[in-house]
Amino acid sequence: MNVFQTHADIVSDYATYIRSFLKIDDPAIRHTVEEALNQGKLWPEPLLQFNPSFEMYGSLEKLAQAGDIHADIRDIFKGYSLYKHQVEAIRLGTSGRDFIVTSGTGSGKSLTYIGSIFHYLLSNPQAKGVTAVVVYPMNALINSQFEEFTRYKDNYEKTTGKTFPISFGQYTGQEKEDKRAEMRENPPQILLTNYMMLELLLTRLRERSIRDGIYENLSFLVFDELHNRYIYALADYAVVVDSAEREGGTWAGAIEDLRHEWTPLYVRDPGDKPGNRALIAKGARSFTYQFATRESLKEYLAPNESVVSTAALELAPSAIPAGTTEPLPKEIVGDAKPLDDNAHVVDQGAPLAITNESVSTESLDLFPLFLERLPSVLGAGSKTEEEIRVALGLEKSQVKAWLAAAVSTGCVEKLKKPVAYALPKQKSLC
Repeated sequence: MNVFQTHADIVSDYATYIRSFLKIDDPAIRHTVEEALNQGKLWPEPLLQFNPSFEMYGSLEKLAQAGDIHADIRDIFKGYSLYKHQVEAIRLGTSGRDFIVTSGTGSGKSLTYIGSIFHYLLSNPQAKGVTAVVVYPMNALINSQFEEFTRYKDNYEKTTGKTFPISFGQYTGQEKEDKRAEMRENPPQILLTNYMMLELLLTRLRERSIRDGIYENLSFLVFDELHNRYIYALADYAVVVDSAEREGGTWAGAIEDLRHEWTPLYVRDPGDKPGNRALIAKGARSFTYQFATRESLKEYLAPNESVVSTAALELAPSAIPAGTTEPLPKEIVGDAKPLDDNAHVVDQGAPLAITNESVSTESLDLFPLFLERLPSVLGAGSKTEEEIRVALGLEKSQVKAWLAAAVSTGCVEKLKKPVAYALPKQKSLC
C-alpha cells in the first residue's frame, strides 16, 4: 500500500464531500471559502511516526511466580507477554498505588489497569458492588474495550472450564432500557462509562443503586485516553499533576482553561516539571502532593532486530528553492537502502553526548522532478494548489514553495479569481 496515495485519496474524497453541500451565491464569500478549502484548513497534515519496539519483560508465568499477580490471571491473558513498563505499572497497581502510563500507541496501556483490577478482584472474591470505574472520552472506545473484556472472559472459561469470576458492563446512552435496568438491579464489579454518563449516575435518583455501589466499594478510578479540551470544558475542577512548559497537550489544555476560565485549575506544587510553577504563576491554584515512587511511567525501547531502512535518493544536488527539503513519495524517491547492521543503538536512558563534529546539512534537489511531473498534472487546463498537492502527494508547505519558485522563473503561470496554476501559453515548461 502506498501510504501517500492513500492519504491523498482520503483528503480528495473528503474535499469532494465537503464541496458537495456548499452552495454559496455570493462571489466574495464563495471565493473566501474556496481559498480556505484549497489551503486544506479543514484537514490536518498527516502524522507520521516510527513504530517502536518496546522492551520486553517476559511471560505472565514469570510475574505470577514472583507473586506480583494472582495466578489465575495467566488463564485470562493466556499467551500474552508483557513489556517492562506494563510490569512496572501492574506492580504499582497491585500494591494499591496510583500511577499514570504515558507510553505510545500500541504499547498496551489498557492492560496495566485491567491487570491491576483483575488481580484485586481475584484476590478478593467476596468483593461486591462497583469496585472499578473506567472512564472513556468516547463510546467507540467503550465498545472496543468491552469486546476486549469479553475476550478475556472467553480465554478464562475456555482454558479452565469455569465461569469467569469477574462481572463487567458498560453503561452509556447506547444500551436499551432492559439492559440498564439489569445493571441497576445488579451493578457489575467493573463499570465502563463516559464522563457525561458518570455524572448522571452520581446524580440521578433511578441510578441510586449504582451510585451507592460506587461510593461503598470503589477501589479503582481509571481515566483512559484523556482529551484535554473536553475535560476542562465539562469538568467541575481540573487537576494537573505534572506539565512541561510551553509544550505538550497538558500545558496547552491548562493555558486554554486559564484563558477561558472554564473551571478552577489546581496544579501540584512542587511538581517534577517546570510547567507546574509556570501555570501557578499564570493564575492556577496550587496543591501539595509528593509521590513516593516513580509513578508516571513511559515505555522502554528496545533495539529492533529487523532491518531498518531509510530512503535514499540518487539525484545530483543543485540549487534548491527555499523550503524544499521535505521528501517526496516513494514512487519518486526510489528504492530504500538498509542501514549498516552494526549501527550503534543509543541507550534511551543515557545523557546525550555533546560533540563538536560537523553535521552535513546538504539537501537533494527535488525541484526539477517537480517541474517534470507538473505538465502531466496541469495538462491543457489549470489546477489549484490543493489539486496539485493531492495529485503529487506532497506537503502543503512544500508545494506552495515550489509553485512560488516555478512562477518566479516563468515556468508556471498563476491565474486569479479563483487562484489556480497553468502552463504558460505558447511556452514550454522550463
